[in-house]
Amino acid sequence: GEKCVDEALEGLVWVNQDTLVLIKEHNIVCRKDFYNNENDICFKQVALISGGGSGHEPAHAGYVGNGLLTAAVNGAVFTSPSTDSILIAIRSVQSSSDKSKNKGVLLIVKNYAGDRLNFGLAKEIAINEGYNVAMILVGDDIAQVEIDGVTQRTKRGLAGTVFVHKICGALSFQGEFLQKITQVAQKVSESIKTFSVSGSGCNNPQTGSSSSFNLNPNEVELGLGIHGEPGVSKRTISTTNDIASLLVSSLLSHFSHTHSKVCLLFNNLGSTTLLEMLIFIRSTLSLLSLHSPTLQVSRLFFGSFMTSLDMQGISLSILPLGQSNTSDDDSQLLLEALDLPVAAHTAWKPA
Repeated sequence: GEKCVDEALEGLVWVNQDTLVLIKEHNIVCRKDFYNNENDICFKQVALISGGGSGHEPAHAGYVGNGLLTAAVNGAVFTSPSTDSILIAIRSVQSSSDKSKNKGVLLIVKNYAGDRLNFGLAKEIAINEGYNVAMILVGDDIAQVEIDGVTQRTKRGLAGTVFVHKICGALSFQGEFLQKITQVAQKVSESIKTFSVSGSGCNNPQTGSSSSFNLNPNEVELGLGIHGEPGVSKRTISTTNDIASLLVSSLLSHFSHTHSKVCLLFNNLGSTTLLEMLIFIRSTLSLLSLHSPTLQVSRLFFGSFMTSLDMQGISLSILPLGQSNTSDDDSQLLLEALDLPVAAHTAWKPA
């Protein structure tokens, strides 16, 4: 019903009350140590804040914890949080009495109009209040649409955003400065590519609305976002191998042959069974070895990272590591960041 988001966040914090705090009026889930500034932690670690509409669980509140996000600001289902709530989150993880000592805040924002506007306004207000705040946009979606006769990428923020959470979280934990973390985050977010496929729409428990789009038997939506909207095209497909082939060919077309090492993230969009996920992973890896035999999968992650309620679909994200303009040191930095252990209660699933 109407209170589903409030009640879900209360449940999350209830089972993690030693490590998390809920600012109820604004649906902000925050690390307890930052909220209380234990051992002057906000002077030692950059605070990472993300968020957006709910309905993508475990994102974003499920990634609040040591080694990941500092706070997550949660709007209603598929609705951006308000500028006021985002501003409250920034203030809650920084010292107001000695702002010059704060290590700073990085806002990690998915590329949607409402999120861009509200997080952007909160950032400007916070800077005017004397806080050190930076913001990066993640737009990993490779789906293409035609606008005024020109074909262009939608660049929506999808499950690849979780890679950014994890890498930035590791750098923050290691005490890196805001400028360095922002630079790495920007580079990583620009390199990640994601493509989605689904065999069903989703049902919104907050509004009571039923399936967001309808498909014929053996028909799938390609290139869809995470808000229940239809994809950019429909296809009639009979096998998992056909679906994997479409996703692999679409994603590989956005990478040059200089990429030798990648990380893969297979994301369950909601109600895809584990059996289906594993079959899809097998098909994808077989196709990759066939079409790109020199490509090395350095890390593989799979599970429910960023969902669209109960949608029966899958997204595949690729994070390139080795490429002509990336040194081995950069690749090693990303791998070490992805491998760094995080708080046990979080939704991150290690490779």
